[in-house]
Amino acid sequence: MISTLLTLVVFLSPAIGGCVVYFVSRFFNERQNMIKILSFLSSLPPLILTFYLIHAKISNLYYGDINGAYMFIDNFSLLFLLMFSVVFVISLLFSFDYMSNRVDQTDFYSSFLFLYSLTLGTVTAGDLFTFFILYEGVAIIVILISLFTRNAPSVMASVRYMRMVSIGSGFYFFAIALIYGSIGTLNLQLLPAQISKIDPKVSLLIQSLLMISFGIEAALFPLHFWLPDLYASALAPVCSSSSGVVVTLGVYAFSRFMPLIFPSNEWWWRETLFLISFFSIIFPNILAFAQDNFKRLLAYSTIFNLGVSTLLVSIGSKLAIEAMILQLLAHAIAKSSLFFVSGFISRSYSTLSLNEIKKRNIPFEIKFTVLLSVLSLMGFPPTLGFFSKVFSLIAIVNLGMSLGTVAILLVVMVSFILSFPYYLKVIRCLVLSHGYEEKIEVPKLMLLSMIAMDALLIILPFFIQDIINLV
Repeated sequence: MISTLLTLVVFLSPAIGGCVVYFVSRFFNERQNMIKILSFLSSLPPLILTFYLIHAKISNLYYGDINGAYMFIDNFSLLFLLMFSVVFVISLLFSFDYMSNRVDQTDFYSSFLFLYSLTLGTVTAGDLFTFFILYEGVAIIVILISLFTRNAPSVMASVRYMRMVSIGSGFYFFAIALIYGSIGTLNLQLLPAQISKIDPKVSLLIQSLLMISFGIEAALFPLHFWLPDLYASALAPVCSSSSGVVVTLGVYAFSRFMPLIFPSNEWWWRETLFLISFFSIIFPNILAFAQDNFKRLLAYSTIFNLGVSTLLVSIGSKLAIEAMILQLLAHAIAKSSLFFVSGFISRSYSTLSLNEIKKRNIPFEIKFTVLLSVLSLMGFPPTLGFFSKVFSLIAIVNLGMSLGTVAILLVVMVSFILSFPYYLKVIRCLVLSHGYEEKIEVPKLMLLSMIAMDALLIILPFFIQDIINLV
């Protein structure tokens, strides 16, 4: 009973809070501070309970059929719950100042809490159909809150994202229909023992369908083209949560479902995923340097980082999965921080052009945040990004010194080096800017959000062993 309640509270409390915020706002429309407090309090239970479950070493909380839905929490999902909760809570805090001049901010807070709840639900889903339903909800909310900018580019980007998600959902639904038709279950607890009964040709088709579906979710090359347009037009809190959470769900799906469902013929999907990851690493790095729009540059950087993560998934060793977790965590924190910066800049200077930004008098706090986040993405010590890259290289070397290992190692090292020019471009335009107009003060909650992310990049390396012990 306790396990059931804990699992329900973890992913349902933000949705309940979203409903409360929405209805309370109808009666207390002028009391925005109260709405903000309610929103923030609604975001805390998942974070608190996740810390409790990790500290108490309670894992494999599982409960059975609730009208056909199966939910559970294990150590692996706890890591993603922690990552998602941190990103959402801090992004919500940032949005209080960022959205303060808008009349639709209450609608945004309630929608954001629903998105928070649905993303937590996806990583506690215990069967493939429940994951499908919850991820569809995530996609719908992302489309809705991406339209809050109310301009033509955001509409076009949302439509493009909707089309891609529809294609991915269709492939995923067809795949799980084939699985259910073959073995009569979609329960993740039962699938490993039953999956060998599926005809090998049908199994290959299922793998192909799931690869395309998860590839769209993770924005892997060449299924990535929806992501730069969506990020360039969406609000900063949407970008931070999407970069750190929504597209990360695709990597979660690869790492959670593919090894579990296809352990007997995993060579095919692992080699295919490695090939896709290779292109997702190389091409976005080349395209990122050509970008003048700050958020589009960050979008291509996101595709590159996710490509590194899926490459580690394709390796599949325990060290590689540990490195993948650290890579995703370092990316989520640093990239969210940079999207916060983009929100402040667009709100304060009405531009996201790097050539224009470098002419502005950027506040010192923003410069420090940019510098620390970029250094983490580049892999400089003592940031979390440094340790994630070291673990990635160790995981590759640990495969043994064969020709294939050397090739993988070279690809990853070259990709890291290829990212340096555009990261240095960001430092040159934002950190080394020389504007002469009066500096704009950074709103307190925006600044607090950035400080929180900066602190995590420095503090979390001291807890790396505790993090990887959960893998």
